[in-house]
Amino acid sequence: MMFARIAINIPSDNTFLYAVPDHFRNTACVGKRALVPFGRRRTTGYILELTNVVDIEETKDIIDILDHDPLFGTEDLRFYRWMSEYYMHPLGKCLKTILPSGIDTESNMWLSPAKVSNDAGEIRLTPVRKKIIQIIGRHPLGLSLKKVQKELDKNNIYDDIKILQRAQLIDAEDRIKKPDIKKKQCKIVSLTSEASSLPTLTEKQNAIVDTLRRRGPTPAVVLNKTCGNVSSTIRTLEKKGLVETALREVFRSPDNGPPPGTSHRRNYPDRRAARRT
Repeated sequence: MMFARIAINIPSDNTFLYAVPDHFRNTACVGKRALVPFGRRRTTGYILELTNVVDIEETKDIIDILDHDPLFGTEDLRFYRWMSEYYMHPLGKCLKTILPSGIDTESNMWLSPAKVSNDAGEIRLTPVRKKIIQIIGRHPLGLSLKKVQKELDKNNIYDDIKILQRAQLIDAEDRIKKPDIKKKQCKIVSLTSEASSLPTLTEKQNAIVDTLRRRGPTPAVVLNKTCGNVSSTIRTLEKKGLVETALREVFRSPDNGPPPGTSHRRNYPDRRAARRT
């Protein structure tokens, strides 16, 4: 059985072990994000390590792997750990801050008026519970727990929500909040096995095939730069069975920095030494 040690964006230095289901064994790796159950919600965590050895009896399963490629490598992680220690800031929060905002998946409780009207019966309706029912009643389509908490100006209402739900005075469900930033995809073009014996091709078709032979699978945008507008030519080569295309998720970046694991910084000063200067 494979397990993943994961950092989560919480104000704690603790990291957490999760079991990696068999169908994620080939995709889970250091630097990818994972959707995991955490307390009463589901949240995004960052994979720090994969191991077959655990020191606890029970672990929860990873729900999903959220990235096609790692967002950071082992050398980057060494630097992020140093930052976490140097600035005395939890590693999960460091990673949340360093990586682009708006890419994480989170869950939130969605509250709505009960579909079937029910008498409160023996349930004690405290002022807070009455106010919760009033707020939810003003939103027939429902609203998030966070919005109810904001209107109440009170965060600790989870037990009240559960009591009202069990009494069938409100409905509650766990919903996944989509990332604010949509996944970016690019078209990758690659040669097929049929390209070993080429028919007569046009000059542009030959240029694309030659480029793919040299570079291997190549983004269509790169072919556009080297061979001109290639959209219709690629479609023709696809019909001939010489190339194939696939959409691949790419990580949004504000610049063309080094790939994961190639941080330029190698020597990290000791925090204690820095304090003495």
